[in-house]
Amino acid sequence: MLDLSKIETGKLELDLQECSIESLVQEVVEALGPGAAQKNLSLIAHVDSTANVTARCDGNRLRQILVNFIGNAIKFTATGSVSVRAESVRHEGQRLRLRFSVSDTGIGIPADRQDRLFCPFTQADCSTARNYGGSGLGLSICKQLVELMQGEIGIHSQIGHGSTFWFEVPLEIVNVAASLTPPLSESPARSAKPIVSSHVLVAEDNRINQMFVTELLKYCGCTCEVASNGDEALAAIQRHDYDLVLMDCQMPDMDGFTAVREIRRREANGQLIGHRPIIALTAHALAGDREHCLAAGMDDYLAKPLEASQLRAMLTKFLSN
Repeated sequence: MLDLSKIETGKLELDLQECSIESLVQEVVEALGPGAAQKNLSLIAHVDSTANVTARCDGNRLRQILVNFIGNAIKFTATGSVSVRAESVRHEGQRLRLRFSVSDTGIGIPADRQDRLFCPFTQADCSTARNYGGSGLGLSICKQLVELMQGEIGIHSQIGHGSTFWFEVPLEIVNVAASLTPPLSESPARSAKPIVSSHVLVAEDNRINQMFVTELLKYCGCTCEVASNGDEALAAIQRHDYDLVLMDCQMPDMDGFTAVREIRRREANGQLIGHRPIIALTAHALAGDREHCLAAGMDDYLAKPLEASQLRAMLTKFLSN
């Protein structure tokens, strides 16, 4: 909702930084790979050699779009595979037009319902939200982010034969990523050694964010549980002794700030034993937000959309012995 509001009021600005396209795709695929594995789906990634570059772009927003596309593909695919591809469609000097596509072997979408998928609060049909959940905002935000990047977005789909969601964006090449690891071949996502082995509570109301964060945690070697609001988080903490809590600040019913203040109160009067690290998750990333979180009783602060490297660093800081 915050992203949508910023886009519609013209207040969302791109954060252009140097970004390795190969590393970005690898990071997202590795984070969401366990979710695909749980459904016995193959999650396959390929970065074409012409797309294996370091470019000046908003990597966080590209990652956000890919997470949405891949998350949806996994959600709506019962058997088969999900394939992610990055390739160059035009290359002129230091300018590159890059195409990302996510294909699945899922249920497919009728032709007469495809165009409206990119409209706010819209899904393929009424049964989609009932059977799979979701707000219908993700693809709308993706479309507007791509257009903000001066790109295009689209879908090819056939009922019973799966879907391919794609987007193209122009990028400025910083340097060819010859010194990076070889391009991703068409093989399952690579695994990484866990850096910690801890039990984490994720307090987050957005289903896509829940899935993304939990997969990142599993990738880092953690087990986790999810709470959708502050009340559920408090109940979960009363039942279990978590090693760390990731607390979204803006949740329905009881928000993260209120929940943390109550947790600290219970710790102080002995209702909860010890001090558990609580890391704020917020989409604001504005000056003073970190101080606001710390004042409420948080131990530290992470801005969304999360990067795997930032989460790993936070886990190492609070959980490594």
